[in-house]
Amino acid sequence: MSSLKMFETEENLVVSSISHCETLTSTASRGGKENTIVLREVNVGFGRADIVVLEHTPCSYQQQLLFKHDISIYKTIEKQGQSSIAAIIESTRLNKRQVNSSLSKLGELGYITWNCPKTVELAKRYESTIRDVIAIEAKLKDWKRALNQAYRYKWFASRSYVLLDDAHLRPALKNLSAFQALGVGLMSLDLAGNWKKIYEPKSGEPINDKMAMLLNEQVKAHYYEQIRVRLEKFSKHPNGNCCFPLSSEHPGSLSYHSTCLHD
Repeated sequence: MSSLKMFETEENLVVSSISHCETLTSTASRGGKENTIVLREVNVGFGRADIVVLEHTPCSYQQQLLFKHDISIYKTIEKQGQSSIAAIIESTRLNKRQVNSSLSKLGELGYITWNCPKTVELAKRYESTIRDVIAIEAKLKDWKRALNQAYRYKWFASRSYVLLDDAHLRPALKNLSAFQALGVGLMSLDLAGNWKKIYEPKSGEPINDKMAMLLNEQVKAHYYEQIRVRLEKFSKHPNGNCCFPLSSEHPGSLSYHSTCLHD
């Protein structure tokens, strides 16, 4: 039996790794972390990533956010440049009411314009406010399960890693070629805080741009909520009113927030 001290739970492993994970983005690795956000239990499909680290560009407040149906319809219109309502319904398998509701939202946000009552065209392209998205699956020792899950995170992430308790690292090291074949990184952490990056995967575009858009919208929602909380806490007149409106002019600094993003 190994004499190495081990983490008692995966939760302990995850919490202990946060400060290290913050350094994984390209900007943070060079010493700049002001726009780095670390999230936990992120779910945009294909399971919940234990940790997601990303760089976020502060953005102006937007009253409405895009959800799955909205994104699916937007991508259909983007692909063709323009589309009829009938074609959108056929492509997305959504009902007419869902389509009309999403088209109304996309129009209000300036993404589409109406050519005639039943045809729309793309007015502007979606711009992401996040980049260098890194997803991490943490396990005490089950490297096979962690690898399979981490690979699925590549659908929305630029890079994906498995994080293991260093006391159980050896079996994964013997199978490092499996990580390399899937382009999934491998890291470990021990109870003393020693952090190892065994294999660094290449950064790439997310496999599924719809999932990437959904993550971006959820991060914006998280960002707006954090700003709202900060404004309420720190920026009030004596009469209790906020002294300035919610906007990107007062973004504050976001780092680690334990949150669960739902699709």
